[in-house]
Amino acid sequence: DLEGKVDIALAIAVIHEASDPKRLMSEIVSTLKQNGKLLIAEPKGHVKKDKIEETLQIAAYLGLEVFQSPSIGRTYSFIFQKIPK
Repeated sequence: DLEGKVDIALAIAVIHEASDPKRLMSEIVSTLKQNGKLLIAEPKGHVKKDKIEETLQIAAYLGLEVFQSPSIGRTYSFIFQKIPK
């Protein structure tokens, strides 16, 4: 069981492939420690802007806030931080 044990998780070019992105992200978030980080990077051109907006909304719903928006070539990239409850 990894619940609350992970400092940082990476989801690179994967969220848009999930049939249920909210469920996938929820599972990932459950593994994060308080103040844990999640890097999501999705390929520009392949993933539409509205899907990125949906991902941002899901992240907020799950208690994540944008910590940083790193520049990773040809991707929409965000580092989220789990907000302490």
